[in-house]
Order: sequence, then structure tokens, then C-alpha cells
Amino acid sequence: MYELAIFLHILAGIAWFGTGLFFQLHTNRLRSVSGGGEVADVMESFSWTEKWIFIPAPVLVLATGIVMVVSNDAWAFSQPWVYLALSLWVAEAIMGGAVGGKLLARISETRTDGGDVSSLVDRYLSLAWIDVAILTAILYLMVFKPGV
Repeated sequence: MYELAIFLHILAGIAWFGTGLFFQLHTNRLRSVSGGGEVADVMESFSWTEKWIFIPAPVLVLATGIVMVVSNDAWAFSQPWVYLALSLWVAEAIMGGAVGGKLLARISETRTDGGDVSSLVDRYLSLAWIDVAILTAILYLMVFKPGV
């Protein structure tokens, strides 16, 4: 059970981080070439990826992480690296779900109304860089387990 949890944990982490980083690099490159409107098109086209990879992957990371802590005496929720990783996961969920989701909705509404979405796209992509930084911090904690 523990080995399966590790495998799924790593696989989901790769999918979560890889999807976020790819999206950031791709949309920032497009923004530097074309501007906000085309970036908004790409953002909307990523909705399938978001629904089927970028949202389920962190849920699987959390679930398998909990299984690993509960099933292995070497890990405990009181260990600083586990506690910090869980805290960052919660921050990530709030930021991505609440803030990012609202920004995406505003981008879609503004586009529908024929408005300029450039400033909204810039805000969303800045937020997404924070997302990548948090994911990188979580990966650091998972690999190096500071304090153990």
C-alpha cells in the first residue's frame, strides 16, 4: 500500500507541477509576442487540462500524502516539513481556487462583453508565478525533508 501511495504521490506531483509550469511558460511567451487577447484564448483552451489534470492532481497528492504519513511510523503530521507542506498545499488551494478562479471568470466575462482583458491576464499570470513558486517549495520539502 505504501509503495503504491508513493508512486501515485510522485506521479500526481509531476502532473501538477508540470502542468503549472508548462502553462506559465507557454502563456508568458505568448503574452510577450501577442498581448492579452490571444493569451486569454489559450487560457480558455486549457480548461480541459485544468479540469482533468490541474485540479485532480493536487487532490491526489494530498490524499496519498496523508496515506503515507498515516501508514509509515517514520512520518508524522507534527514534523515541520509535513506541517509546512500541508500549509502550503492549503495556501495553494485557496489561491488557485478562490483567487485564480475568480480572475478566470472575470477574464471570460470581460471578453464576452468585448472589453480589454490585458490587465486581468497580467494579474492572473503574476498569480500563477506565485503558484509555481509554492509548488517548487512543496517539492523541495518532499525531496529534502528538512529537519528529519
